[in-house]
Amino acid sequence: MALRLLWQLSHAMDRDPHSATDDDSLATFFRMSLDLCCIARLDGSLERVNAAFAILGWSEEELLSTPFLDLVHPDDRERTRTELAKLARGVPSTHFENRYRCKDGAYLWFAWTTAPSSSGVLFAMGRNVTDSKLRRDAERRELERQRHQYQAIFDTLPQMIWLKAADDTLIRVNAAAARSIGLTPSEAEGRRTAELYPAHAGRYRIDDLEVIERGMPKLDIVEPYEVAPGDVRWVRTDKTPYFDAEGNIVGVVVSATEVTGWKRSEEERARLYEQLKAQDELKTRFFANVSHELRTPLTLIIGPVEKLLRAGDLDATTLRELEVVARNARTLLKRVNDLLDVARLDAGKLGLRPAQVDLVALVRAATAQYESIAADRRIDLVVEAPAEQPLAQVDPDKTRQIVDNLLANAFKFTPAGGTVRCTLRAEPPNDAQPQGLVTIEVADSGPGVEPAMRELIFERFRHAGDFGGTGLGLAIARELVMLHGGRIFASAASEGGALFSVELPLLAPAGVRVVEASTHAPRSRATEAPEVAPPSSEPREIASPDAEPDDRPLVLVVEDNEDMSQFIAGELSPDYRIARAFDGEQGLEAARTLAPDLVLTDVMMPRVDGLTLLAALRADASLSAVPVVLLTARADEESMVDAFAGGADDYLAKPFSARELRARVRAHLELVATRAEATRREEEAARLRTAVRARDEFLSVASHELRTPLSALQLNLQLLERLPQDAVRMRSERLDVALRACKNLGALIETLLDVGRAATGHLELNAVEMDLAELLHDVARRFEPAIAGAGCSLELRVEPTLLGRWDRLRLDQVFANLLGNAIKFGAGKPIELTAIAADGKVHVSVRDHGVGIAPPDQARIFQRFEQVASAPSYGGLGLGLWVSNEIVRRHGGSLTVESRLGEGSTFRVSLPRARRGDR
Repeated sequence: MALRLLWQLSHAMDRDPHSATDDDSLATFFRMSLDLCCIARLDGSLERVNAAFAILGWSEEELLSTPFLDLVHPDDRERTRTELAKLARGVPSTHFENRYRCKDGAYLWFAWTTAPSSSGVLFAMGRNVTDSKLRRDAERRELERQRHQYQAIFDTLPQMIWLKAADDTLIRVNAAAARSIGLTPSEAEGRRTAELYPAHAGRYRIDDLEVIERGMPKLDIVEPYEVAPGDVRWVRTDKTPYFDAEGNIVGVVVSATEVTGWKRSEEERARLYEQLKAQDELKTRFFANVSHELRTPLTLIIGPVEKLLRAGDLDATTLRELEVVARNARTLLKRVNDLLDVARLDAGKLGLRPAQVDLVALVRAATAQYESIAADRRIDLVVEAPAEQPLAQVDPDKTRQIVDNLLANAFKFTPAGGTVRCTLRAEPPNDAQPQGLVTIEVADSGPGVEPAMRELIFERFRHAGDFGGTGLGLAIARELVMLHGGRIFASAASEGGALFSVELPLLAPAGVRVVEASTHAPRSRATEAPEVAPPSSEPREIASPDAEPDDRPLVLVVEDNEDMSQFIAGELSPDYRIARAFDGEQGLEAARTLAPDLVLTDVMMPRVDGLTLLAALRADASLSAVPVVLLTARADEESMVDAFAGGADDYLAKPFSARELRARVRAHLELVATRAEATRREEEAARLRTAVRARDEFLSVASHELRTPLSALQLNLQLLERLPQDAVRMRSERLDVALRACKNLGALIETLLDVGRAATGHLELNAVEMDLAELLHDVARRFEPAIAGAGCSLELRVEPTLLGRWDRLRLDQVFANLLGNAIKFGAGKPIELTAIAADGKVHVSVRDHGVGIAPPDQARIFQRFEQVASAPSYGGLGLGLWVSNEIVRRHGGSLTVESRLGEGSTFRVSLPRARRGDR
């Protein structure tokens, strides 16, 4: 409409551009239009604009005086000139877009409709399309970005993708699909599948047509294809319909993933399954054969042993050992029977032979076997069964075995003083249960079964914790229950432990022959008796060695099996002291308490196993050198490597002989003794080397200390010889110096004599009644010149009277030594001397603020010839503190030191007022 209006205006202008009617029409048009309206010349100048041009910010005068091409964006000018050239040829424009510059520098997009006239002017209407233009540009960029993303995904997908037309022409293929046939995507597109895959085209085409005709995808097509002669690959293909914009099916989208590796794995898996199945059958037959072969010698062991036990003329030791043999032979028979049952179940040879059975009698007979065990362990055995019970059509042997397994399991986990309950109840046939139902429940007060394990414990070789066993009892019970068409499940018992419930139909399955009604007794499982081990939840106490003095080596035996533990202890007790623990946790506790000479431990134990115990012993500094010998039923190389890698000293595989056990233990203990003797000799040699070094250092220091006063004495005597007889004053001074040198020399010699006296026990004391306060004041006055010469100050805090019975001369020597050390090592610093009476003793402390003593030196300064690290620079023999300590000790007192480097030292002397025995 805008173009038609512009044509009308242009024609009107061509007729008479100056007519009033035309001017009125043009003015009305310009005034009423909301769009930009203008009349312009083809040379680029504007003749007239309407008020809408105000959107650019320019005034009308500015617009009319400015070529409009100057306002066009530089990037749009060439296109605008092209458009003007078309207008000059009389070609109108219905939609042309360009940008115009506003006065503020911004640009706006306008869509123009233009019409030329023969008078050389053009009429134009422009609509502001800036917002829609920016929005369209953003949408176009987003579409372009998405197209690039989709293309990138399409090209980089590892799956092979083909887009096929209905006539089998390839519209698009991705890079993976093109590579599969050795082409590029552009080379493959436009060609037919039959041309690219001639060997498989027929099969592919059938699937494609099925998808197109049905309009439904066809998924997971696993098929081979040949990429080269003899090179067959496998792919998993999905084919889905391809729709056009109107929803019509126009082709097929094919996605394929190579699964050659998976296919070959499946084939290999199938082959291995068949091989494993064959091996499993061999294993089943092997178990059956071995079980049969083992039952014969076991019977020949159990029979004679039980005959000997019944004879009644055996001594206590022989009787006890035969009972151990019988008990463990029956345990082994139980294991053999379990393996035999598993083999029969796997072979399908454990069939059902139902009979009319009195279940009350059967349950009471089964529980009766456990009455003696219950009495021994103070377990309350409760049987709840009706007085009369309808006969049930069950297999009596298998039902008895089910009850036996559940009772053995309950007694195994029930601690002493606990409860085991066996309940029997029946529901007659009804509409809900046409065969009727009998329920047998066995509950205990043990640790129970975690909810997560209540299904798993019925699987073979599964355990509900570290309680030993083969993990077959409950698995066999479940298999036997399932043979009856019943079910077995575990839950929580009201007694606090586990509750096992067995539900069996009262009637045998239809078509199964049932023995006539009778009190059919189950067949005995030849000499097999209940096999119940003490529950691991109730640890036995550690058996410590006798408290009587005994210098024999101590062997700690850690073994959870009571019979094995007693056997080992009995074999070793004649030569060694024995302590026993029954799991790894107890073993570690016993080792830390008793410090054994050797640990003999089983590997497989409840709570903490042998390898964990070994690691804990090796991590304990006080036990890391104790030899550890492992006992285990696993004799394979890997187990031995694990043991030695963990730090074991030896490894004994069960069964082992008593001679071998004694020999291994003796060898390791002798090795320990040899090592201990070597260590003792090395330590003794080290002490001797230290003593020799200290002696040599002492002789060097002593020589120096003795030479000093001797040199002074010799020098002054030589000077006296040369002085004139009338030089009295000078002679007197030299004699004083020589006298002091003699006194120092005498003190050194006296110190050396004191060392000898103390070392030989001849340091005698002459104890007299005396006042220690007076002695301390005398010592302090005597040292006043030395204190002043060293720049020190002395603070005395001594009680007025400190009476006691001591050797005055020796204590004077002690406190003179301590005060002299304080002056020597604390030059220029204050010194405090304190003495008080308390608790029947006198406590004297001498404190300096000097160099201090390092902690390692504090432990050895009271030894002969020892000095602190910095002492050599201060001189001395390193004997003063040792002699002082001996004097104080012989008075029945103590001499101690507290010191910190750089902060000084405090020496404390504690003296009883009178030694024991003094009067």
